[in-house]
Formats: sequence, C-alpha cells, structure tokens
Amino acid sequence: MTSATAQLLGQILLQARIITAPQLEQALAVQQRDRLRLGEALVRLGFATEDDVAWALSTQLGLPYVHLRPDMVDPAALACLPGDVQRRLGVLPLLVTEGELAVAVADPTDHQVLDEVQRLSGLRPSPVVALASNIREVLEQATSSLPPAPAGDLALRLALSHLALRGATHVYVEPGPGRTVRVRYRTPSGVFPAEGPPVPWEFLAEVGRAALPHAALNVEVVLPDRSVEAALRVVHTRWGAGLAGPLIPLPSDPSRDDAGLPSEVWGQVESVLESGGTVLLTSPDAGLRLRLVRSAAARFASRWGGVVVLAGPAATRPLPGVVEVPAAEALSWQALRPDTLVAEVPRDHVPGLIASRWPGQRLVLALPGYRALHARSAVWDPHGAALAPLRGVLAAVALPALCGCAEKHHSPYLRWPVPQAPQAWASPVGCELCRYTGYAGEAVAYEWEPAEGQGTTLDSTARALAESGRVPPQLLVPLLEG
Repeated sequence: MTSATAQLLGQILLQARIITAPQLEQALAVQQRDRLRLGEALVRLGFATEDDVAWALSTQLGLPYVHLRPDMVDPAALACLPGDVQRRLGVLPLLVTEGELAVAVADPTDHQVLDEVQRLSGLRPSPVVALASNIREVLEQATSSLPPAPAGDLALRLALSHLALRGATHVYVEPGPGRTVRVRYRTPSGVFPAEGPPVPWEFLAEVGRAALPHAALNVEVVLPDRSVEAALRVVHTRWGAGLAGPLIPLPSDPSRDDAGLPSEVWGQVESVLESGGTVLLTSPDAGLRLRLVRSAAARFASRWGGVVVLAGPAATRPLPGVVEVPAAEALSWQALRPDTLVAEVPRDHVPGLIASRWPGQRLVLALPGYRALHARSAVWDPHGAALAPLRGVLAAVALPALCGCAEKHHSPYLRWPVPQAPQAWASPVGCELCRYTGYAGEAVAYEWEPAEGQGTTLDSTARALAESGRVPPQLLVPLLEG
C-alpha cells in the first residue's frame, strides 16, 4: 500500500468517525515499520475492527459490502486469476460480465492491487468490499469442486447486497429497450436508481421463460451483521419479465418477533387463542404482513405444537414445526383440519375459511388494510352482521423511523387529530449516517382490538412513537385521520 493510498483510507475512516487523528498517526507509523496495510495496523492496535474498516470503505465509496460464501463464487471468474496471485493480493474473483471482473477486496482504495488484477486478467476490476479474513476463508475453500453458479444469479445477489446495505426496503429490476436493465430501490425517503453491479438482461429473459403465473423468486442475502430475504415477484413489462418485491430482515431465531411489535402484544394474541378461535392480522405493507404471519406461525408452533400450517409467500428459511404451503392452497389445507392455520389470503377467501373452522382450531388470517375496522369488514355480510365471532384484530403499519440526528421538540403538536397530543416529538434533520435523509430503519404503529377486555389503540402507539423521537407527527397524522 502506497503512502497516498494509506492517507486516503485514513481520511475515510476519520470522516466516518471510526478513528481519531492521533490514532491514525500511530497506525501509519506501525504500517510503515511493519510493512502492513493500514487496515491491518488499525486492527492490530485495537483502534478499529475489520468490520469497521470494511463498513466505512463501502459506505464512503458507495461500493457493495458482502459476506462471502463459496456458493457466491463463479468458477469462470475464479479462473481469471491464478490461485497464488489471489492469495498474494488478498482478492477473490466473483463474477465475470462484459469486460468486467467483480472482485472482492478488503481495501478498494489500494489501486496497485486493482491495477495488477486488470493487468493479469485483462478485465476491468469492479471492487466489492469484504472482510480480509472472510476472503482468506473462502479462498481456502475455492477449489475445482466448487458447484457452478449462474452468472445472473450471482449478479442479482451482489446487487441485492449493495442495496440492502443502503437501507433499501423494496427492489425493482426492470428490462428496457435495447436489452438494457434498470435497477431501482426504495428507501423511506423515496425511489432511487441503483449504482451497484449490473444484472444481465439474459438473466431476466431466462426468468421470464421459466416463470409461471404469480411466480416468485426468493433470494437470501447474508450481510456481515444480518440476513435479508428478497421476496421478488416476477412482473411482466413492455420489454419482458422483471422482478419486484420487498427486502425482509430475517431473524436469527425464527421464533423471535421480527415485525417490530412488543412481546406483550403477542402474549395477548396467544392468550385469546389459548382455547382456539379466529384472529385477523392486517397491514398495508406486504413485507410487514409477511413478517407478521411468519412470527405468528413460529410462535404458535413453539408454544402449542401440533400441526401448524402457514399458507403464504414462500421464504428461504423454513420455520421449525411449521408446514409452509402456497397461499392459494389455504382452503385445501383447511379441509385437512390442522391444529393451527396461519394464512395470508384474499378478502373473498376469508368467509369460507372462517365458516370451515372446526372447534378448538386456531385460525389466523392476514389481509391488506390500514385499520382494525378495515379488517373486520371482511367478515361482515351485506347487512352489516358478523359472519363469525372474532377473538381479536391486530393492525400494524410500517413507518420510516427517524435517525438519531433528528431535531427534538418539547411543545404540543397542534395538528394531532385526537385530544391528547404528544408533548415531545422530533423532526428529520439529516446526517452522514442516514445519508442526509433524516431517516434510518423502520418503526411500527399498531392497534390491538380483542373481543373482550382492554386493547391497545392506534393513537396510543402512534403517540408513543412520536414522544420517543422515532417517528415525526407529520407521518402519523394521516394514519390516524384515515
């Protein structure tokens, strides 16, 4: 690593507030004395971790940061560089596209390494950031016995990793004229064009040829600190088949709630279903509904056992003790009388499922909607009478959460639509951490209406989010008014 490269890396880490100026000076001295890379010197001195360095580089340079696995390596890419060169440079070729070689490196500011990759491979290097230890680990496993991985699948995984690290909640991969592909992603602050690795047009064409009606492609992306699942639907456009869908965080423990609801809420749901009955779940957000039904099925299987069937979108990680089937098969599985049926179904299927519920069965149905009142209307007949009694309705709405840089206020919010307004609240400001949007992550407002006893109102959970500085009232007021 040249002195100029080390200075560049040092400035990036200073801007990201990973290290201080005195620590950088000390690390530069150790780096020159022991002939190390600057990142290695910082890790050896305890001033930063490998993850700190990789995260700062990927964030500041706008590059993907991935956790490598052997199945992410394209053997054709691996053959572009001799094995001894890969080990000497500390690089791992991942994917070959038109004139480009996606290559995992620990320090993408080291242009000497990238120049040598280009000289030896004849391809323009497209760097992807990974931990040095992770690169070494996968290099040791990268032998000729590696299973071949389709280039398009690898390109999609790299693109999804890149977007997940930028806080994407939804991804859109769309074909265009002239065999082009446009990738866009949604965050709480809007929809943006992706600048990461390209997805080959041929891959989308192959997906379109193989796709059945309502087909889905579920891809698990392993990041350094978490796993994310992309639940992508195949959509047909003017120029061919595309992919669109949410990026859903995957909990390390499937029985843990990953829908953002307090544990006491699930405790109340379980309490009303102890002896059987029907509960409705509703949310306007498809990703949140998926997390709700999976959390419910996993918790019920853990608590009561028996035959638990989850009819809904497929996922990459199976739930222990849960039979997962397509949503369209909910009525067929209901005929087999499972102990618990959790299903995401169209509104017109709800009356039939409720009518076929057998005594003692636990039935949890999820459907789109904003409020508990909207969900209840699915079980009313044309005269406004309930088709069947409900044990409760749980409604949840996902909202953009404020970054810690939000500006705090301590006066009433005058436009609050119910009498008790939040006394403390916050509004977005924007900083480097949240990429100047003012938002980072997701918060959930919810209401729980049990058939008996006291529930939780949407106003109370919305006010709590505002007073804790998690969500600005400007986002909550339309929800309460609607």
